[in-house]
Amino acid sequence: MRWVVNGTVVDGRGNPGRAANVRIMGDTIGSVEPGMKADLCLFDPARVIDRATFEDPGQFPEEIARVIVNGRTVLQDREATGALPGALVRQ
Repeated sequence: MRWVVNGTVVDGRGNPGRAANVRIMGDTIGSVEPGMKADLCLFDPARVIDRATFEDPGQFPEEIARVIVNGRTVLQDREATGALPGALVRQ
């Protein structure tokens, strides 16, 4: 189990982000209510480096620690996991 301390949680509805500590156990995000879908991108904004260029836009940025979509890890240590759990969300 890991804690992400002093993170920012954005609810995806246009509300401003709020400071929060988030617990991660495997692919489970601890601060999300059961049954709710969540996407999570873990990074330190002071360390992220955008490597994409106009000629090569598909480059991953550096220092993105992990990306979780619908509770499943899709990017870890700059490597795609092959998981494609995304879903269309209608309002």
